[in-house]
Amino acid sequence: MKAPLKNSLSLFIGVCLLCSCTLKQKDTSELVNSQSASVAAASKSFLDIEGLGPNGDTIKFANIKAKYILVEFWASWCPPCRQFNPSLVSLYNTYQPKGFEVLSISLDHKVDKWQNAIATDGLKWPYHISDLGGWDSHWAVKFGVESIPSSFLVDSSGKVIASNMSHEQLELTLTNLFK
Repeated sequence: MKAPLKNSLSLFIGVCLLCSCTLKQKDTSELVNSQSASVAAASKSFLDIEGLGPNGDTIKFANIKAKYILVEFWASWCPPCRQFNPSLVSLYNTYQPKGFEVLSISLDHKVDKWQNAIATDGLKWPYHISDLGGWDSHWAVKFGVESIPSSFLVDSSGKVIASNMSHEQLELTLTNLFK
């Protein structure tokens, strides 16, 4: 491969890595059902999500009283996740009084980095969980999450109504839902 082409390819790969945080390569034997995250999640119930919050408190999806809940997979070490957080905080401030909540599921390994990111980014919703398993997080595996940020907009019965929306798409969806 010629040097300019090789350098261009290296630059392209580097940009791709900065634009999303994706799952490390898995052995193909683990991917028995190769499905997108939204397809995998649509067949599973979010109602049984239960985990520990950053202060050790137990948080259950079933106890969240809201019309719509955004289940947001993220991590403190993920630049796109952190870049999306201010938009999510803005939407939360607007729609939380109308019945919108956020359940953040972190793919962090260290509780202090997770707690610091919550505080630094002003993630003021009360529902944050992590098993500190990183990509091997029970919830990431269960719902087929292979890149972050990854999100699922869920109604109060646990049904997925949308997934992996941009800020603009999520805002438009929430505007329509809360007319």
